[in-house]
Amino acid sequence: MNALKKKILWALFIPTLSVLFSYGCAAKKPPFPPVLPLHHQYSDSDIARKRAQEYFIRARDYERKGLTHMAQRFYEMALALDPQSKVLRDILLKQYISASNYPLALTLLQEADSLGREDLRLLASIYLYTGESLKAAEVLERIDGKEQEDVFSLSLLYESMGLESRSIETLTNHLVDNPQSFQAALKLIRYALLQKEFAQADSIIASLSHTHQDNPDLFSVKGAVNLLREDTAAALEMYNHALSLDTAHEESLQKMAQIHIHKENFAMAIEYYQRLEQNSLESRMYSFPLAVLHFYEENFEKAQSIFTELLEQSPDDPQLFYYLGKVYASTDRIDLAQQHYQKALEIEPENEYALLELSYLFMQNREHDKADSIVNTYREHYPQSVAPLRLKGYIHSFRKEYEQAVEAAQKALGFDSTSYGVWVELGSYLERNKLILEASDAFRQALSLRPQDPVASNYLGYMWAEKGINLDSAKILIETALKADPANGAYLDSYAWVFYQMGDYEKAYHYQKKAVARLNDDPVLFSHLGDILYKLGNRSGALQAYLKSLEMDSDESERIRKRVIKLKYLVEQKGE
Repeated sequence: MNALKKKILWALFIPTLSVLFSYGCAAKKPPFPPVLPLHHQYSDSDIARKRAQEYFIRARDYERKGLTHMAQRFYEMALALDPQSKVLRDILLKQYISASNYPLALTLLQEADSLGREDLRLLASIYLYTGESLKAAEVLERIDGKEQEDVFSLSLLYESMGLESRSIETLTNHLVDNPQSFQAALKLIRYALLQKEFAQADSIIASLSHTHQDNPDLFSVKGAVNLLREDTAAALEMYNHALSLDTAHEESLQKMAQIHIHKENFAMAIEYYQRLEQNSLESRMYSFPLAVLHFYEENFEKAQSIFTELLEQSPDDPQLFYYLGKVYASTDRIDLAQQHYQKALEIEPENEYALLELSYLFMQNREHDKADSIVNTYREHYPQSVAPLRLKGYIHSFRKEYEQAVEAAQKALGFDSTSYGVWVELGSYLERNKLILEASDAFRQALSLRPQDPVASNYLGYMWAEKGINLDSAKILIETALKADPANGAYLDSYAWVFYQMGDYEKAYHYQKKAVARLNDDPVLFSHLGDILYKLGNRSGALQAYLKSLEMDSDESERIRKRVIKLKYLVEQKGE
């Protein structure tokens, strides 16, 4: 063994030998007291809580890293070790609810030894999320010393379940214990108004008037009472008083706007909606009705501006495309109108209003094939609707397919036999189909639904006058129409024709002149004028009237041309 190895072994051996020697030689009295490790006595619960804290720290760390699932797992492990920790339970409840894991959230709450007010509210909200309204109400009933928000939540729950009596009872009990609860009183007033129990509403209002004289809500609800009593003037007074107390009072502004809309006073309604828009944080909710009002007030430029701005914010809203289409149609921008109606239908193929307007637009442009295609789509979406069948009848009538038009109208009446408009249309199709008796019955049905109606009265009267039958009755019917609209050129023409058929050509001429003065673009009126003047012996006047009718592409062109040839010959012969 070389010298280096010997030194290493000796260095290792000497300390070991020294220790052995010291313990062996002095076993009874060691030179120093032994240093022993300290052994703490931990209980199982202490160990569990310590472990729970470690899991909690790890869960927080996972949460910071965005590892939500892992965080939730460690929170659950922590709560299993420390089930009394409200902090851990609340964290998990929040996570379960945000993840829509309502069964686990319910289990956590149901396992709790006792539930405080906030816990009960949370439990009720979970039952609401799961659609168990009755259980939610039962939980809210368990809250001692309910605050106003609990009372209103419970009232709304009962109302949503159709248990209005329970809702009223909840509010009434709360009002007994809290007579100053203004909102509960207002809610009870509104319940009374829904049931038209005005005396009860007046009683509650009277009790509030002593303590809430300067509250605009009180005057607003007084306005609602007067509206239901159909006393619009008193309602306006109350709403104006509410606005004098609070110029931005939303409910009063809304009601004032609605009253003016009902009166078709759109200009005033616009003013109130402008105030609503200016005062509201959610101004967009008032921008749309404001634009619609501008449209009906024929402020087309303003309406277009608002609709366009709204469309930039909501580019997939079919209603906005529909109303822009109406704006363009009303300002004779037909191509743009069609594009916007079609865009509305691309987004919402079943948009009934867009289907209706696009059909009309194509018919007005005499694009009957396109109109027919849209109407067929309309019928597919709304097979039991009267409107597409009426449109179908119009299209057949334009094509002079009167039998098919009659069939469409009769189908429409199968869905709604009380439709005045369809009876009138059926009468016109039957008349054009030369079924005079059936047409007369249809017009009588229309008049039974709307007695004294000028349109049906004139049509039936003129039809009889045209055929030379029931002339006395025809005269009375047309007089009914003229009473409603004395300056109507079509009605004056009908009246003139009754006198023509009666042989009173002077009176016929008197009323026909008035008719032509008011309606000078209808070939029928000029052909009638020609016939009357012909009977009166005014050949040159008759000739001019007939030529005017021919210029307008009269349906009687063949008859009129024969009369024109004859008149030209007579005028030339007589030198007139």
